[in-house]
Amino acid sequence: MDTFDIDDIRDNPDTLLDCAASGQLSVVIRSGHALFLAVPFDTYAETPGLAQVVALQLFKDQRVSLGRAARIAGLPYSDMFDCAARSGIAVIDLTGAELTQQMHDFGGAVE
Repeated sequence: MDTFDIDDIRDNPDTLLDCAASGQLSVVIRSGHALFLAVPFDTYAETPGLAQVVALQLFKDQRVSLGRAARIAGLPYSDMFDCAARSGIAVIDLTGAELTQQMHDFGGAVE
């Protein structure tokens, strides 16, 4: 594990990237305090739950679709759907107008 000061990364960002590419964990510090842990995803994706946490956050932030999140997490789509729902993340996020339109499009009763 390597430790980098935030100023070192600002001056030479490739150093942190090189460590990640070689599979090494890195701690980034600022003013002597740990700021974040850089985890090489390919190396640690098998860590129980890590891929799922990353996938859920990407989906929650609307950076990836649910299907893409499922692939990142290594889960079937239906399991990812359940996982997101259990985590309180809206899987279907429609406004009232969108829901009304969807119901209309599929021949459902709209009141």
